Parts: sequence; C-alpha cells; structure tokens
Amino acid sequence: MNQDLTFDELLEFIKWENGRVIERDGFVSKREDILSGVVKLSEELGELSNEILINLGLCRPDKFRENKKEMDKEVIDCLLVLLILAERMGVDVKQGLKDKMEIIKNRKY
Repeated sequence: MNQDLTFDELLEFIKWENGRVIERDGFVSKREDILSGVVKLSEELGELSNEILINLGLCRPDKFRENKKEMDKEVIDCLLVLLILAERMGVDVKQGLKDKMEIIKNRKY
C-alpha cells in the first residue's frame, strides 16, 4: 500500500541525508557547511532554470524538448537542497512555515 509522505518524514530524511553528506565529506566548520549548501543550491537552481528554458522553447532549437519529468526532478532537487541548507543553519522549518503562512494569510491586497 502506498502511503503519502508526511512532512515529519521529509524532515527526518533531511536530517539523515545531511548527516550522510557530513560523514562523506567531513565536517570542516558550520560556516563552510552553510557556504557549500548555498553553492549547491545555486547549482540546482541553475539546472532548474535550464530545464524551464528548454521546456518553454527559450533555448537553441537543438536543445528544445518538452520533458516535464526532468523539470519536476529539478524542482525537487532544489527543495531538498534548500531543506538541507535550512537544517545546517538550524532553521525550524515547520515553525517558520507556520509563521510565514500566517503573515501571508493576513496580507491585504
């Protein structure tokens, strides 16, 4: 039976994966771990941007293709890398999202 992923399961995965990366690469300093996370996020955003341009046909004709699956994959890569960065920075993602959602709900347009 296929169960939906809970947000808590996602955050547990993020903690686990962050630990694996630190174990693989070694912990140098919090500052360098955060900086490497920002660089990785920039890389992933670049890949997402490239997929968006390709899917919209805003690229060289030989690169054009409609492949939403690749674009979806890049969105998820960005999300995971951003959550790992938040973990490294000690951000309480659940509380931060609740707080931000409340701010957004109360905006007057």
